Amino acid sequence: MNRIYIALVSHGHSQFVMNNKELLRIAEHENVTLVVRDNISEQVLKDFCTQNRIDYVCSETPLGFGENNNKVAEYCRTIGMESSDWFITMNPDVIMNTTNFSQLASFLASANGDFYTINLFKDAEYTISEDSARYYPNWGNLVNMLLRKPVTQSYPKDELKDGSLIEWASGAFLIFRARLFEQLDGFDRSYFMYYEDVDICYRAEHKVGTKLGFIASVKAVHEGAYKNRNPMSKHFWWYLRSLFRFLLRK
Repeated sequence: MNRIYIALVSHGHSQFVMNNKELLRIAEHENVTLVVRDNISEQVLKDFCTQNRIDYVCSETPLGFGENNNKVAEYCRTIGMESSDWFITMNPDVIMNTTNFSQLASFLASANGDFYTINLFKDAEYTISEDSARYYPNWGNLVNMLLRKPVTQSYPKDELKDGSLIEWASGAFLIFRARLFEQLDGFDRSYFMYYEDVDICYRAEHKVGTKLGFIASVKAVHEGAYKNRNPMSKHFWWYLRSLFRFLLRK
């Protein structure tokens, strides 16, 4: 049975990690290795991981989302991750209960594909869907920014089934066969905080021929902050820079 490696990068999210009881239950699965990468070196997070026998690695200097996850993948290879294993990028503000994780593990055990995402919601009752499954942006989508609308169009997730193919999904929860992640050389290090997920989905499809599969039956809650929506914030400008970088390379 292929092992599941979960990369969780904390940018000062120690409280999210420590308060996520479901995460601890997932980490106890025999076939799971949870790796927490601390981007700002919080002693309280290091102590928590040590006490709960969670693999902990620390950035020497703060890095972006993609580069941190690349470093976790490198670490996982040193502790035994094989090409057929699964490598999952999971945000610290994503909460998945053990029932849904067991469903995910069962799905992956018989999966034929190499690249998947799950069904994210904004509430614990799974009534408010997060528009995390989306189409690639194009130059025409820039008009949406002026109209204060989302840049990219989302899929109607209620029409998607297990195995439905989509263009890209949020990096909050992406599932790679380890060989695919290595073949892609991980996330593009030239992006910082935004569009790393769009870019890697695009490269997987157009350079490797692997499209992203959607697992509708596996659900989780994403308590995202969406800081990129405030035009006065640095997150908005990071987002804008990454958007143009993607469009110019597409």
